[in-house]
Order: sequence, then C-alpha cells, then structure tokens
Amino acid sequence: MLVEGLSTPDICRSGADCDLLEEYPDRPEGHTKLLLGYVRPGRPIHVVVNVALFEANWAEPLAVVTVYEPEGPEWLDERTRKRKIR
Repeated sequence: MLVEGLSTPDICRSGADCDLLEEYPDRPEGHTKLLLGYVRPGRPIHVVVNVALFEANWAEPLAVVTVYEPEGPEWLDERTRKRKIR
C-alpha cells in the first residue's frame, strides 16, 4: 500500500465494488482470492485477501495479504495475466 501510495480508505472504497479475478482455495496460508477494484476511474488495483476466517464466521474481517497496481511484466491489462500461474 505504501509503495502504491494507497490508504486504508482507498482499499475499502475499491473493495466496495470489486470483481473476483482468481481464487486459490488450496494455499497453505488459507483460502485466498484476487480481487480487482478501482481507487478511482482509470486506477485499477489488485487486492489479495485471505477469506478463511471470514468464511468460517462472517463477523470476521477479510485479511488483506497484499495490494498492488496490475502492470507489466505480469499483466496485459487489469484483468488479463500475460501467462497462467502454476
């Protein structure tokens, strides 16, 4: 968040209307999801969240793992990876 110049309110706003891009149910650290949100029009961000506790109890918050702006060399655009992950 610091590197991208994003605040907690930025992340919360982007998560209010986000899309699920990828899901990783079998990661050792728990069930995680890659979400696409927008800080403002034209500024997409990816938020990786661990949803294991939330799925067990909806009163628990999502745990934010990382936040970044999708850009090369990994991403063609905010929705499309250049190559599949393993």
